[in-house]
Amino acid sequence: MSRSAVLARQPRLIWPALMPQIGLGLLAAVHGLLYLLVIPPWQAPDETSHVEHTLLWLKLGRTATPADAAAAPEIGQAIADSLYTFRAYEYLGYSAPDPRVGLLRAMPFFGSSTTLGRFSLAYPVYALAVAPFAGADILTQLYVLRLVSVALGVATVLVAYVTARRVASETPELAAGLALLMIFIPQRAFINASVNDGNLAEFLAAVTFYWLVDLLQGGLTGRRLAACAAATLAAVLTKSTALFLVPLLAFCGGGAWLSHLRRAQRWPWLMTAAALMGLVGLSVVIIAWSPASGPALAVLSRGGVGLQQAIAQRLAEEAFGALQWQMFQTFWASFGWLRVNLPEPLYVFWAAIALIGVVGLPLGGWTLIARRQTSVGVTLLLGAAFCWLVPVAVYFVVPASAPLHQGRYLFPGLVPLGLLVVAGWLGLVRRPRASLALLGLCLITLDALVLWGTALPYFYR
Repeated sequence: MSRSAVLARQPRLIWPALMPQIGLGLLAAVHGLLYLLVIPPWQAPDETSHVEHTLLWLKLGRTATPADAAAAPEIGQAIADSLYTFRAYEYLGYSAPDPRVGLLRAMPFFGSSTTLGRFSLAYPVYALAVAPFAGADILTQLYVLRLVSVALGVATVLVAYVTARRVASETPELAAGLALLMIFIPQRAFINASVNDGNLAEFLAAVTFYWLVDLLQGGLTGRRLAACAAATLAAVLTKSTALFLVPLLAFCGGGAWLSHLRRAQRWPWLMTAAALMGLVGLSVVIIAWSPASGPALAVLSRGGVGLQQAIAQRLAEEAFGALQWQMFQTFWASFGWLRVNLPEPLYVFWAAIALIGVVGLPLGGWTLIARRQTSVGVTLLLGAAFCWLVPVAVYFVVPASAPLHQGRYLFPGLVPLGLLVVAGWLGLVRRPRASLALLGLCLITLDALVLWGTALPYFYR
């Protein structure tokens, strides 16, 4: 066969291979658009502040401060007027301020929620997308920004799918299951259909995991290490919930380095390298996770309480169980400004899905991830990611003074966590396709119950 004939046949070979990604991408897009349309304007955590900061960034070209907002009152005034138009206070159970307040900063509740003065890569990204609509009304700008969030959510699902295929290429059901899990977690769909800096952080974290898997499977090269470092830095600069990627990068970089030394038969360096990487990883964990508030990389946390003491203090608090339950609720579904919760049986069903995955992981799911020799490093990556996320859940997500404890802060780690849960599902049933179909049916059913049984009745009663 001539070369031209081979090239002519290639698209026919490529398109079937891309069909799963295309199908999952369309499903994620339609699902995200559905949530975008169902959730009323401004009924998402800090959406008013994120939109205000984005529009100020578009105007100023830099991180905005409260003084900048005061110097450009037309943006806050447009948001304040829109809050009245769309009955934002009624959804919170409050009466709108009367007489009418014309400035966002002067409005109760909404005016106190602000991101001004805090740098995030999300704002220039959002600002670039809304720039063609700089002269449009505030509602148009809001929905343009929400569309950007939906696009980021779709991209995150696709990156997660590709990463899972690399982890377990012999089990495509694992990648499909991870994508379905990410699409149909109601809280993730809700946040990814709103304006929020966490959406870009989650995408960049997924990209980081892809490159970490590539590093562990393909070996240590300057290009791979630079890609991992760049993605990690971008994620951390977007939101501090991605800080767990820093020690994870140190862990994976050290593992790739040790593997390189072993192949080069440089055994005298192995113990030294292992000790150094252990010290570096421990130091990064202490430095990165010590603060529950304030500068992201401060050495000491609030009031000088160290990490170990802070965790012990929280474990001893009587409200710790209630806080963790609140975190669990806001991981699966808690709409509006985290005040619209599901009926308790639905949370029980979501917990059952997670529990099945956890139980199935040691009973057969682990072999799906570690089936190939090259997957040993990736298995370590997933286990390490899980271990790094535990302190995040206990310490960062449950700060001592914060009134809300949000499980959505764990979404940047959803790729490794989801892989472990889905692998447990598939390993437990032992029939991957049947297990995937059952998992997908459960996720779609529960999501439909949440959307039609909770969100729609509440916001359109």
